[in-house]
Amino acid sequence: MNNLNIIKKYNSIIRKNLQNLGKDTELYVNYPFCANRCKYCIYHIAKYTQRDSNLFLKYYNKEIDLYVKYLKNFKFQEIHIGGGTPNLTSPKFLIEPLKKIVNFKKIKHFVVEIYPRHDLKKYLDDLKKYNVTKIILGVQALNDEVLKNENRFVTVKTIIDNFKILSKSNLTWSVDLIYGLNSRGMEQNYLAELKTILQYRPHGLHLYNIRGQQENSYYFKKKEESSKKTRIKFMDTFNFSDISTVLKERGYELVGDEWCLTSSKQNKKYAQRDARYYGEQETLGLGLWARSRNRRIKYRNEKKLQNYIKLLDKNLFPIEKFFDYKDKYFLVANILLSLNQSSQFDLKEIFSIPNVSMREKKEVSLFIFYLRNKGVNFDVVDSKFILPRHQYTKGISLSEKYLKEKSGYEYFYKN
Repeated sequence: MNNLNIIKKYNSIIRKNLQNLGKDTELYVNYPFCANRCKYCIYHIAKYTQRDSNLFLKYYNKEIDLYVKYLKNFKFQEIHIGGGTPNLTSPKFLIEPLKKIVNFKKIKHFVVEIYPRHDLKKYLDDLKKYNVTKIILGVQALNDEVLKNENRFVTVKTIIDNFKILSKSNLTWSVDLIYGLNSRGMEQNYLAELKTILQYRPHGLHLYNIRGQQENSYYFKKKEESSKKTRIKFMDTFNFSDISTVLKERGYELVGDEWCLTSSKQNKKYAQRDARYYGEQETLGLGLWARSRNRRIKYRNEKKLQNYIKLLDKNLFPIEKFFDYKDKYFLVANILLSLNQSSQFDLKEIFSIPNVSMREKKEVSLFIFYLRNKGVNFDVVDSKFILPRHQYTKGISLSEKYLKEKSGYEYFYKN
């Protein structure tokens, strides 16, 4: 069976599966282009050019039309747009085409991730007609030298201007910050930066520890090898205890992975939803490298524009890889996702996912036994299974092997 026949086979499975989408299925749109690559970035992004963006948007419309054909009048009410940098293009081209599969008047949850830009006011005005409910602003640091070191072409002045605009809008908004960035030996005053941000009372903050999370990433390790491991020694240190103390004093509480302003009931509701659905939210992904998943299948779109185009020209969903883990391996797939994200999983949370069967629970037990039999020893605290750092690579590798052998996993498009 050649690659195209494999893709056709899984297209058939996807078409049938679309008839079973749950009403709370989230639509995720991945706009893959950025004006430049930030040095810490581990994601697959494409360098923005007007030509490539226009070409992508043309075929993105074609992908939407392909789904319309099989969705049987299903309308999404939960949307997340990320990337990449979605605000490099107009909502007219990225959001307007979704009207075929989205009921903008009945939106329950519509999040757009954005990069700080000088034209934010106009962009927010353009979003109004689509009933967007939340903006996530990718700030990462409030220090011009650190931003420059990380290849982020934005100034603190522009970021502050964006805070002012968002604080006067009627939107719920939150800020992404990354700790452990490359300061090249300069002392970065994290607490002073945080206090400046808090003056504008964002409804939420996501704090990402690049040192703790990305050192374990395959992509990060690969980048380290290529740069002769010069990066880690320049990662600035920080104290999350001091940071969380300031947040608590200013009226924030941790809900899931987001620090929420206590008085913002709407954002707390969003954070609670995200925490509840983490790892098991049914999602349909559109765009380059977007992921789709539910209790039956999981697949990821092509990451190369030319392959995305070739498949859509054949009226095929542009799939690069595919999991057919069936119901009984759903929990194992969730555990692998958790291990990739944070080197741990909570068995109590895994088993609290709605509609978990005894067969699924049994498969989890067999999976844990398999890892232990292969020499992977978790640290167990209450119901949490924690993968020690020295066991991380082995544990992830064996987990992926187990899921591939048990459920079926294929890369199908080779260049």
